[in-house]
Amino acid sequence: MPSDVPSASWLLGQTIDNGVFVIEAIMGAGSFGVYTVKRIEKARSNYYQTRETRLHARVSSHPHVLTFHREIDAGDYAFFVYDRCAGDLCSIIEKFTFFREDELIKRVFVQIIDALAYCHSRGVYHRDLKPENILVSSQSGEFDVFFADFGLATTSKMTASSCGTPCFMSQESLVPNHKPYSTVEGDIWSPAVFSRR
Repeated sequence: MPSDVPSASWLLGQTIDNGVFVIEAIMGAGSFGVYTVKRIEKARSNYYQTRETRLHARVSSHPHVLTFHREIDAGDYAFFVYDRCAGDLCSIIEKFTFFREDELIKRVFVQIIDALAYCHSRGVYHRDLKPENILVSSQSGEFDVFFADFGLATTSKMTASSCGTPCFMSQESLVPNHKPYSTVEGDIWSPAVFSRR
């Protein structure tokens, strides 16, 4: 959903995909929150939208990557259909859920590393890994995490473009006019940073 969530209230009750989906709630900006649908304004993000769906679909079969089901073309907008999750890793961290829970931390971190290794094996480099882009589902007190938001993802192992969230970016990707840096190493850096927060 767009960052101007209140102005998106006009969508409530509308249908998309020839009546298959009814919009019942606005979940908020960046929230994927049985299916969740993300709306993108095509005029503002056509290039990213195409790349995001293509690269997300390439890695979607992994058990710790949010399942991307399909894209629905709706004139000026595109809707992306995903599995629904309970929230994001940031909200779980802020609740001190991991405090003195070494086995839980290990379980979640192994899922993150496994998903990252899979994305890299498929030639997809996320470039914006952070707790807000790792979604969480919880069943019987067990957490499963899922990579989401492939809007900045690339297939290039090296890049000179600086993108992502600064506090989770590697130092070489932050330097103005920097030399090309490894997107692989940048992705590895990010979980190491938020695991220490």
